[in-house]
Amino acid sequence: MRRYMVWGLLVVLSLSLMVSCVRKGGPTQSDVDEALKISLKKLDGTTATLGELNKGKIAVLDFWASWCFPCKLSVPEINKLYEDYAGKGVSIYGVNLQETEAEAREFVKDNDVKYPVVLDTNGEVAQKFRILGIPSLAVLDSEGTLINVVGSAGDVEDILGELLPGD
Repeated sequence: MRRYMVWGLLVVLSLSLMVSCVRKGGPTQSDVDEALKISLKKLDGTTATLGELNKGKIAVLDFWASWCFPCKLSVPEINKLYEDYAGKGVSIYGVNLQETEAEAREFVKDNDVKYPVVLDTNGEVAQKFRILGIPSLAVLDSEGTLINVVGSAGDVEDILGELLPGD
């Protein structure tokens, strides 16, 4: 009986991971441009638009929530991207979805998130990017043009390899 429960749990986890990567009708560039103008609170207490944060750099936006187990599992990989691409014209931001600042802070502390985090408290940015599952990572070029929305840090690394000269 216990064996079936473990297999069942593995199947459910696998299906949820697959569903988190499925996109139905990606965002238009117009949607992305609107999202880049939305002012978001950062965990350091300041506010900024994603466009201001992205200015002149390739941007990776990691959409997550504290209750999301796959999001928790992806933190070490995204921390590695953050460290590997520091100083190479890439900015990485976590975008916490529809949670309180306290919940986001707790997740950041408990999971040793090294990259800066902004709060999408009403889900407006995620809606503009048409995020249907988390974790999701949006990659934008230095002009703010959406390159792709993917489900893993490995996919981001492949994209960055194509975008950055000599990488």
